[in-house]
Amino acid sequence: MNGKYALFYALLHNLRGYEKEAAVQDFTDGRTTHLSDLSAKEYRDICNYLQGIVNMDAGRRKAGSRVLNLLTEMGFKTTKKEDWALIDRFLLDKRIAGKKYRELSTSELRELAVKLCSMRDKGYHAKEMINSHEQYR
Repeated sequence: MNGKYALFYALLHNLRGYEKEAAVQDFTDGRTTHLSDLSAKEYRDICNYLQGIVNMDAGRRKAGSRVLNLLTEMGFKTTKKEDWALIDRFLLDKRIAGKKYRELSTSELRELAVKLCSMRDKGYHAKEMINSHEQYR
């Protein structure tokens, strides 16, 4: 591996389920999936962004885990990159969270958990929610 991107890969290693291509594509708003296409500033910024995620406090991890458990109970999967795209698309709806999962703060995750718990208890399922959200796009 090229030492030029060692920091990026070290940080990414700590983020299970988050792939290099998805990280770069998300950070560049779809412009590229290649680290070599990033400017020096973009590379520093993406590393700082990933470092922030790695350094999440225990409260955020607990709240995030609760949200992911609820999403799983509602039928969402979290094993592939495509699964995360569906989750993020669902969460981006202003009626749900208005942000992607990794952009949510601890307090926003706690509020989202209450909302998702209510939705789960009312029988909402991922497939139905994704289909209904597609109608409003």
